[in-house]
Amino acid sequence: MSSQYLVGIDIGGTNVDALLVWCSEENEVEQVAFHTSPIRSLDGKRPIDIVIEVVDELLIMGQIENSADLGGIGVGVPGLVDPKTGKVSLAVNLDEDSMMLGPLLEARFGCPVLVENDANAVALGAYRFLVDQSIEHLAFVTLGTGVGSGLILHGKVFHGAQNMAGEIGHMFIKENDVRCSCGANGCLETFVAGPAIKRMGEKVCASGRETSLKNYSEMSAAAVFTEADKNDPAAVEIVNEVGIILARALQGLIMSFDLQKIVIGGGISRAGNTLLNPVLNEWKRMRNDSVMAAEMLQPRKLMICPATYRAGAWGAVAVALSQSDLIQAKLVAQIN
Repeated sequence: MSSQYLVGIDIGGTNVDALLVWCSEENEVEQVAFHTSPIRSLDGKRPIDIVIEVVDELLIMGQIENSADLGGIGVGVPGLVDPKTGKVSLAVNLDEDSMMLGPLLEARFGCPVLVENDANAVALGAYRFLVDQSIEHLAFVTLGTGVGSGLILHGKVFHGAQNMAGEIGHMFIKENDVRCSCGANGCLETFVAGPAIKRMGEKVCASGRETSLKNYSEMSAAAVFTEADKNDPAAVEIVNEVGIILARALQGLIMSFDLQKIVIGGGISRAGNTLLNPVLNEWKRMRNDSVMAAEMLQPRKLMICPATYRAGAWGAVAVALSQSDLIQAKLVAQIN
């Protein structure tokens, strides 16, 4: 691959993050500039216009006068994405039912654009930038307001038949009294996502049980993990319950796809070992009960995404790199 500039765009629910990188012929990537902006403005601009403004500013920061000089742009965005066409359906962060995002950005910037679902993008970024090069099968599990995952199998994004692979947040766990955002009951999301943990904290406080969680004027998942770290019994029980359920869901991923690594990211992952230890404890129990689990559920297979790593933006850069690889392969095929 020839040396070139690439842009990665992460379109989140709150901000648009964009990275400009320089990629050498040896496939070494160096950050040149980073720019971020709220996805919505008070003056009524469309989110897509803000995305374009962010990229324009990024190019100015990188002293790139002509966007057509870019080798490519990668985009990570929530929604149902067709990477072949660049179409995004259910594009809630762009305030659109659907949008031909890839062709729109290609027309504006004059370079190849590849669009991926945000979960797939961060998984590809983890494969490219976070884990050992020997790893070819991994999942990036995002824990935040919801729960999602992207899958990398044989070094490539696994999309599934309908581009819906990795929707573990909506796998059934057990019946409960909480309706998931998807409309179903008993989804993983309703047990381990941020709102679920907040709800459990509020329930404990309302029960009359003595707990330091009552010191918070507004409950949050972060508060629960903070107090669990201080050994508040009620908070510890909540975190242990979350850890057990999450451990079983991750065990399902390992057993289904024989993964070498699972990276846990998203806002909940900032709890670090306070989140990870209950998961590992449950995996230890599983290993003691099963020869197969003893082989498959090794602690080294789990890692928390580093807090300083911009998973969405670097994931989008990885998408741009995969676009560049495709272009290079086509050129080589034409030459031969």
